[in-house]
Amino acid sequence: MKFTIAFSVAVLASAVTAVTTTTTKSTTTTTAAATCTPRPVYAQCGGVNYSVAGCTKVDGKYQCANGGTCTYINDYYYQCYPAAG
Repeated sequence: MKFTIAFSVAVLASAVTAVTTTTTKSTTTTTAAATCTPRPVYAQCGGVNYSVAGCTKVDGKYQCANGGTCTYINDYYYQCYPAAG
């Protein structure tokens, strides 16, 4: 009987395996304005073939400073106007 109990404990001990699971979560956020200085008031902010190095257009135009509005003038020129107020 002692042999059976000792054998059962030894088999049980060798059958137990520790499992460790590690989960990591990666988040990527892209913000166009983060790498680009907003265009100053009365500056060009969009238009055909117009680009600003390091900036990304949003809806075909660039962000204007201080809450200004990038306004369509013609297909080749959009201009920043100051925020109303």
